[in-house]
Amino acid sequence: MHNSIIDITYNELHLFFDVRTTITLDDDVFKLAARQAKLRGLSLGKTVSDLVRRGLNAPTPSQDKDGLVVFQLPADSPKVTTDEVRRIETEGA
Repeated sequence: MHNSIIDITYNELHLFFDVRTTITLDDDVFKLAARQAKLRGLSLGKTVSDLVRRGLNAPTPSQDKDGLVVFQLPADSPKVTTDEVRRIETEGA
């Protein structure tokens, strides 16, 4: 599989300059994003930003099992150990 490289410019109103970075996308993702950008009449950067934002803000599927909320995570999600849970409880983060 080949990769496609796109440049992304970071703009924020209080900054007086643009920050530019380059990301590498798998060809299939690049083609889908470029197609969606064209169909929506938006730039590739705006389309990729919208798609990433949508993905990052998507709710995590969960279900209630006997009063305990169980999250359904993708198979490649990192494992959460009991020690990590205790650390998070202690730190409050």
